[in-house]
Amino acid sequence: MFGSGRAILALRENYRKDLRMVKAVTDFKYVRAHAIFHDEVGLYNRNDKGQVSYNFVLCV
Repeated sequence: MFGSGRAILALRENYRKDLRMVKAVTDFKYVRAHAIFHDEVGLYNRNDKGQVSYNFVLCV
């Protein structure tokens, strides 16, 4: 397992590049990240009418 910072980091290309480099050296199988459901990730949104929408798309 690889311990990471906040989940929002996964949206940065330089973070993903570094993660791939570490994966090549250590062959870890899992990444543990903090704040995976935090507002900054954009997983959950509520519109003006109160309707909820979820976004599970993450380009890694």
